[in-house]
Amino acid sequence: MAPKSCRSYYRDNKKRETNENIKRMKNITDINSRLHFHL
Repeated sequence: MAPKSCRSYYRDNKKRETNENIKRMKNITDINSRLHFHL
């Protein structure tokens, strides 16, 4: 029982990390596009 919940918890954490990384990449691309637009 415990290992299964641990595994699902770990998977949820990885999913959340991926979402955070995607948000960060979107922010970086937005900043880059703004910089290029100003250039």
